[in-house]
Amino acid sequence: MLSIRIFFHVFILILLPFPAFGKEGGLELQENSTIILPWATAGIDTHFLVEARPQLEEARIRIIKNITQNSQTLSEIIQASGDKTYISPHDDFFTATHIGASRGEHFSKQIIEPWLCGSDNIYILAMIESDYGTGYHFKIDHVSILKETFKDLVKNNKLGDDINGRFQHILSNLRTRRFDDQTILKIDLNLLSETHGDRLGSNLCLNFLVLQLLQEKFNFVPQGDRENLARLKQVFPKIQVARPNRVMHIEWRRVPTLLSGQTLTTPNEISFNMRISDGVFGRYLPEIYRQKESFKLSDRNNLTLNHLAEVIQFFENEAQVLAKNQNPKIIHINGAWAYLDKGRAWGLNPLDRLVGNEVSKVKGHIIGFYGPEKKLKDANGKSIYEGAIIFIRQGLAELRVGQTFSYDQTQYPR
Repeated sequence: MLSIRIFFHVFILILLPFPAFGKEGGLELQENSTIILPWATAGIDTHFLVEARPQLEEARIRIIKNITQNSQTLSEIIQASGDKTYISPHDDFFTATHIGASRGEHFSKQIIEPWLCGSDNIYILAMIESDYGTGYHFKIDHVSILKETFKDLVKNNKLGDDINGRFQHILSNLRTRRFDDQTILKIDLNLLSETHGDRLGSNLCLNFLVLQLLQEKFNFVPQGDRENLARLKQVFPKIQVARPNRVMHIEWRRVPTLLSGQTLTTPNEISFNMRISDGVFGRYLPEIYRQKESFKLSDRNNLTLNHLAEVIQFFENEAQVLAKNQNPKIIHINGAWAYLDKGRAWGLNPLDRLVGNEVSKVKGHIIGFYGPEKKLKDANGKSIYEGAIIFIRQGLAELRVGQTFSYDQTQYPR
């Protein structure tokens, strides 16, 4: 009887809806709002973090006052709206997230997230900035602090002043970041192997270094604490979060000398395996990048990695393939089916009607998509990892490899 009663209560709980974060439609953000999230950390000793947190928060409050005006916590905004279903009274995310009017155009529509990340003998102090208007204008900048220096600052109650100065330097760098909007390429970065504990720190710090290196050339979707971003979007549904069309997967591997108990210093050699998948089918591409990298401490106290030349070359090719100003082109013909070098990532959808540019008699519509398993290449020998299949319903005799297509603007009666 007891087991039946327990099953009945569990069954009822499953049937009940999960509590919603808010009413349908959510809340609206002001046009020039800036959102500052709570501190995010990785690879930091928990007991030390408890000691350092008040000074970290002091520095964050200074940044809030520096880049916003009339800021309120997210919990205050929700309570003022009259809808309390968003908030749990014990949830620090709502009470620590601040939203205010941006001081200046640059930080308008931005989500700012401060990070403290430990790796080997250093702490990485990073600022992540994401544009919630586009969903993919992502920026990151950082400075590095030796762990001994950082702990001395905490001990002497000087961390807040020190971090505030470093943040001003970081914010200045973020203001200079520019974006390439001529390509649809948007990249995500995943971590395949993680380390734990204060000694080795977190491999997430190394991902930050890769992001900072590659962001100068390519657009990334928002990184950082994805859970916080998801919770923000539940409250403010109009926040844009772009989907990536290429995903990097990195497995970091420490060389044996780093695991033998020796003192960790900078620079350190480290190796990684990197695989890349497309964001449409989620399939791994055939290339696997394996190489050794070394940390390099720059004059401006930033840790960087080596050039990652092969990875940069790969994404430069992908950016060209996904260029906005290039129309879909036939790279392979199989009867009435033609394979295009553009697909879902470029913006083609099932049943889209296309018409030939060189020969207007050639017309067709999209019937499907292919992935890297087709092993197709364009006329220049570049691999095409995902594209669309068009069924040619008119002008099949004039169909040729190399022909390009545009959207058919013909309006048909309904």
